[in-house]
Amino acid sequence: TDSLGDLEKRAGGAEKAAGTAMGKIAQSARLQADSWDAVGGSLIKAGVATMALSAVVLKTGISYNTLQQTSRAALTTLLGGAEQANAQMDKLDAFAKTSPFAKDVFIQAQQQMLGFGIEAKKVIPYLSAINEAVAATGGSNQDIAELTRIFSQVQAAAKITATDLMQFGQRGVDAATLIGSQMGKSGAQIRSEITAGTLDAGQALDALAAGMQDRFGGASAMVKDTTYSGRVNGGDF
Repeated sequence: TDSLGDLEKRAGGAEKAAGTAMGKIAQSARLQADSWDAVGGSLIKAGVATMALSAVVLKTGISYNTLQQTSRAALTTLLGGAEQANAQMDKLDAFAKTSPFAKDVFIQAQQQMLGFGIEAKKVIPYLSAINEAVAATGGSNQDIAELTRIFSQVQAAAKITATDLMQFGQRGVDAATLIGSQMGKSGAQIRSEITAGTLDAGQALDALAAGMQDRFGGASAMVKDTTYSGRVNGGDF
């Protein structure tokens, strides 16, 4: 707290120091009232901000739990039973722990792939390839979602097109070259087959995923390690 002399100066000389000890105590309390009000106001504001942050965290947790539950329910229908759904979610959980990207984006990606007709046994390998490519090209959760969408639309249409190649390329993936690397062909040959409509979509996606793993494999682990190291050194833990 301030001395009575300091408080008197802050009062602008409008109030002189009291002569008696009791008077000085009363005067000090009165002059410090504004200071305590300011501190109290700050504490109230801090408390409100903390409560707001807690509400956001709680809401995020609730939303994530809801996503988990709804996804399991959807997988039960898509895969034919709760046992199959739980097994698939366990595989996804194990995979997502190794990724630097948000787990919820993979939950949604898995559901989209299955909904568009991609076999359950191919979902994790496809997502793993996407994960590596996005990590290597400095992408984000949004890029995971967008590449998942392109994989899914190729599967649903049962063909891969020049537009699909362009969309892959916009996200740092030279799909024709990567597919060709697994089929012993050049990127130009793959583009010709796509134009002619002779390249099987399923084989193309399998080859693309394998090519992405060969080209970008290991990038995800490096990004995750770098992120963790940065948090520790930066004092987040």
